[in-house]
Amino acid sequence: MPLLLVGLLIALFLSVEARRYRFFDFWRIHAHILELHFFGPILRGEQVQLGSEWSETLYQDYLKPSLHISFLDAVGRRLRRNYGWIF
Repeated sequence: MPLLLVGLLIALFLSVEARRYRFFDFWRIHAHILELHFFGPILRGEQVQLGSEWSETLYQDYLKPSLHISFLDAVGRRLRRNYGWIF
């Protein structure tokens, strides 16, 4: 019985962690796009291309935010990285 209860508690933590990971992934992608296409050219002393595809992608994501991975994908990633050995 205790093992079953601990397993259920870990499954609850996994679902909370997967939900948190979806939001983390959303902001990680935004930061990566900015680092690659905005801060990178500035640090190299090049001109930033503001009218290109990456700026439109960021604009659309800020206008209508949508998470980039599904809940099941997030659960799978968390299982492989952290929770697989716990179960």
